[in-house]
Amino acid sequence: MLRKIIKKYSYSNEFKLGLADIYKEASRLNQAIELYDTIILEDEKSFKAYLGLGECAHLSNDLVKALRA
Repeated sequence: MLRKIIKKYSYSNEFKLGLADIYKEASRLNQAIELYDTIILEDEKSFKAYLGLGECAHLSNDLVKALRA
């Protein structure tokens, strides 16, 4: 069932945001950052992606990157 959902919705930014948030909460920060970066490339006005990217940078103690996000 989960595989069908992923296959059907994996292209949408909302799906990617949700998955990136799950990665962030699971401390899989590199994977979360990758997804947030992908979303920003596709939609540079995505506030949620910039917020998530900043939170990941903060969690990884990269304060310079956190301030830039």
